Amino acid sequence: MLANFMLSKSFSGQITARYSSPQIIAQGLKQQKYSIDMGLRKTFLDRNLSVNLNVRDLLNSNKDKSTTSGTGFSQTSESFFHTRMINLSLSFNFGNSKVKRTDVKKKQKNQDLEDMDDIEQ
Repeated sequence: MLANFMLSKSFSGQITARYSSPQIIAQGLKQQKYSIDMGLRKTFLDRNLSVNLNVRDLLNSNKDKSTTSGTGFSQTSESFFHTRMINLSLSFNFGNSKVKRTDVKKKQKNQDLEDMDDIEQ
């Protein structure tokens, strides 16, 4: 599941949730698994500066748990992975990398004129 939200014109966020249902394995059952990630973004200076905060595995719930059994044995195992990670980043846009339509039209017009010169020669 993925949810994007806007708190204001310059403040947005995203939440991602994952769930794996229980699975039947050869000699038992693998338990369900879930995790939640969250990110927030705030922009400044006419959207040229952005501050991003991301948290991976927000609930620190990333673990594998399984139960196996057979004739004469039963075992429950749990593996816990410390995957919570917090990232803070700053990004600054130093210019407009988009090509303006008028620039494209000028280039096309110049190319057309050069092509006509080549034909006349």
